[in-house]
Amino acid sequence: MCEFDDGALPNDEGYVQGNNEEGLDGTCGIATVAGNLNEVTGSELSENDVLEFAMENDITEDGATTQADALELYDVLSEQTPEAGNVDVEVVSLDESNIDDINAALQDGGTLDASIDSDVLWGEAEEFEGIDHAIGIDEPVFGESGEVVGYNIRDTGSGKDFATVEELADAGLFDSEQMLITKK
Repeated sequence: MCEFDDGALPNDEGYVQGNNEEGLDGTCGIATVAGNLNEVTGSELSENDVLEFAMENDITEDGATTQADALELYDVLSEQTPEAGNVDVEVVSLDESNIDDINAALQDGGTLDASIDSDVLWGEAEEFEGIDHAIGIDEPVFGESGEVVGYNIRDTGSGKDFATVEELADAGLFDSEQMLITKK
């Protein structure tokens, strides 16, 4: 189930999960799918649009989604909903062998649908306890010497819009498979 910080401020898109007609607030996966499709394709899908589609297609009953559910949503929405655009989704494990390719894809307009530990990302826990939250990760942010120091993110649970590489690593980004979404 997605974590939700009741004190969350809207991120740069003015968006916090739970903005749906069903009144559900554990919808980080749904909100992340909407945000990622909007980021990659320029569409204007709302959390409510994606939630309604997911419920009508028996992908979720209560707004909660797994990574497999999100993958199905990307595939089905891309095929059946013109405003969602046409995207490729690749499940990837992030490590030193492919991080440069992932960063290049992000710089070229791609995004990651990332599964992480929200308590660690939000500074409420020091140690990784397990995946409970989905965020969107966009372009890398580089330091003065050219190294990646962090990423612009879309965290609909806290409103956080930037995280360092260390924060994301501690939250489990490199410990589980993530989804890279790019435009076809």
